Amino acid sequence: MAGTPGVAVQEVDHINAIANQYLIAQKKWRPDQFRLEHKGLAPDGRSLIVWAVYLEDELHPTPGGGESVELYIDRDSQRVVRELGFQ
Repeated sequence: MAGTPGVAVQEVDHINAIANQYLIAQKKWRPDQFRLEHKGLAPDGRSLIVWAVYLEDELHPTPGGGESVELYIDRDSQRVVRELGFQ
């Protein structure tokens, strides 16, 4: 989580909180059902990319399926601005 190039540890902590809140509210996931992986800055530098890995997906991997998503969190608005399913 920490150690994302160009991103302060405090910002990483805040991004984690935003991602957690989003996943709980929008996806109805419980905190014990997922983990977060920081993948760095988006090419435009405005968003941080966070993988939300649904733990069941790791137990039963299915190509092109599953619940895990890639979130783009805008650094200015502090909101999830894009969600992509894993392919």
